Amino acid sequence: MVLALALSSAGQPPSNGVIAITDAIVFLPSGEAQAKTVLSRGDRIEAVGAPVPSGARVIKAGGHTLLPGLFDLHTHLRQPGKEEAET
Repeated sequence: MVLALALSSAGQPPSNGVIAITDAIVFLPSGEAQAKTVLSRGDRIEAVGAPVPSGARVIKAGGHTLLPGLFDLHTHLRQPGKEEAET
């Protein structure tokens, strides 16, 4: 949520359309967690671990975990029955 607020209040878009999130803890396919730079353009992640390109907007994650694509992790799916009480 903090990252979403930083992105929404960051002002003008970067000149090259790239947002670089630096010092973010990411989970690699091996399951290992490492601090990496994540580059995104629009709604897509372009690279993990690449250098920050010139003209990119830089957001310093400060060692916080970045989990792109994960949201609403606390959901009660009341199946079968009581679907009207789902949250």
